[in-house]
Amino acid sequence: MSERRDYSDFVKAAANRDYVMLDVVRGGAPVGFIGAWKFDGFLYVEHLATYPQYRNMGYGAAALKLLQNDNHVIVLEVEPPVTDMQKRRCEFYRRAGFVMNDCDYLQPPFRACDKPFPLKLMSYPAALNDKQSVIQAIYAKVYDTDYDRVLALYKKSRTH
Repeated sequence: MSERRDYSDFVKAAANRDYVMLDVVRGGAPVGFIGAWKFDGFLYVEHLATYPQYRNMGYGAAALKLLQNDNHVIVLEVEPPVTDMQKRRCEFYRRAGFVMNDCDYLQPPFRACDKPFPLKLMSYPAALNDKQSVIQAIYAKVYDTDYDRVLALYKKSRTH
């Protein structure tokens, strides 16, 4: 299972007018990046990364704060907080004002050989009112699929 796009899929996504790639910069040097999708009513953060040598220095939190200043609602996927690292990531977003949404969410696969992957949705500044419409919008724009297909793939993967 891969939670990231292949380079060719990234190039395709980057050509979409609703996809934004933002560099996180310190003193003119890149220290990380954010890949996000613009929707009516929210911003979906697909990827937030700080380069290893700059982690735990506050750059990710500062970048999120800038996004929060420019966007009323932000949505992102996280792994369920089971391992220590997963718990740390969720806590990072919680400290930044995000809340965990109480809903089932499957990340659609980026490649045909992969399977849907159970994740959780976090949102800022509050829980989502209409989770299903947000999920459907993400599936359609980001993954070019719909809920029924993702659910069928997931069920099939659980029986094999």
